[in-house]
Amino acid sequence: MVSCPGDWEEVKLSDIGYTYSGLTGKTKADFETGNGKFITFLNVLNNIKIDIKILGRVSIRENERQNAVNVGDLFFNTSSETPEEVGMCAVLLDNPGICYLNSFCFGYRLKRTDISPLFLSYYFNSGVGREFMRIHAQGSTRYNLSKQSFLKQSIHIPTFKEQTAIADTLAAFDTHITNLTELITKKKAIRDGALDELMTGRTRFYSFCGDWEIVLLGSKCEITSSKRVFESEWEKSGIRFLRTRDIANFHAGSEQKDKLFISEETYRKKISVSGEVKKGDLLVTGVGTIGLPFIVETDEKLYFKDGNIIWVKQSKDINPKFLYYLFLSKNIQAQIANVCDFTTVGTFTIKNAKRITISLPPLDEQKAIADTLSALDKEISSLETERAKISSIRDGAMNDLLTGKVRLKIGI
Repeated sequence: MVSCPGDWEEVKLSDIGYTYSGLTGKTKADFETGNGKFITFLNVLNNIKIDIKILGRVSIRENERQNAVNVGDLFFNTSSETPEEVGMCAVLLDNPGICYLNSFCFGYRLKRTDISPLFLSYYFNSGVGREFMRIHAQGSTRYNLSKQSFLKQSIHIPTFKEQTAIADTLAAFDTHITNLTELITKKKAIRDGALDELMTGRTRFYSFCGDWEIVLLGSKCEITSSKRVFESEWEKSGIRFLRTRDIANFHAGSEQKDKLFISEETYRKKISVSGEVKKGDLLVTGVGTIGLPFIVETDEKLYFKDGNIIWVKQSKDINPKFLYYLFLSKNIQAQIANVCDFTTVGTFTIKNAKRITISLPPLDEQKAIADTLSALDKEISSLETERAKISSIRDGAMNDLLTGKVRLKIGI
């Protein structure tokens, strides 16, 4: 149990508010079109504050008895596959008009005006709040939170002034994170537009006017794969090797927590047959999310799993970074989709890769295009790093402030 400052008030949830149910008696057809609005499950699951711009639609009949939501209400999901994701909380701060709640959540309405709904939303989404929900989640394969169990519990809260100051501080972090996210989205749109324009030659730099060469990728690059790495050969350290999921995670911006390796001895055996991956080579996913490129940018030893990844070796006629961006272009992605075998599971093979048609400007123009797109990506990466840093600081501040470990100076 987390200790709280002695001047914080212990309150029982049933004393300060009451619960109500979401929509009842609805069928799938009621959600196909609708004259009413409702707060969706994902809106609750993914937000601290409900986003009223993404409400769902539901059919509500005249005189139908359903619980309408109010500004200041808090919402909790009642079920999840893990106890950590039960009771995720979001608060309604903006007025959506007449609106209802999805069937898989319950609402909680405060009876006291000296308790901040936003403070409570942050509380239930903090580390201490998630532990509170985990303890009271019931089940073994699927976990549930009952309204009755929820109401029986008590929490500790500071004065209304301190609640408001804490909520405002955390909301400022969230506003900064939202602004960074919007800026990243805009920068990515600019990068994607530049990628499309530059890779098709519709837009060219002023100093370049040479003709572009149209060729098959297989005529310019050696395209192969590797000798398979079996699960029994995996190690916790050694020579890093990649799977298709690792490349997919790289493009999704996800941190790869389960990095895999092979021993130096295994690596030597594999490269004696397949050859050694070198700086400037391109690895392209052949299964799963097909056609995602990964450029080898260092001299560090690296290997990859098997034929599920296509190995495009560096060519003297193609700038490696240009080829990387070429694989991200709409034209190449469309070709990959056309040549892949989707009769069972979609696969992009060595044979497919060799038949890809590419347009190549002169090498100096390739470099200029690649450098421009790389600069845009570095700017995006810098913004993403800043967002991750702010998110980490915000999470720490949330846990410290909502347990009273760190106190804010509150003016009179």
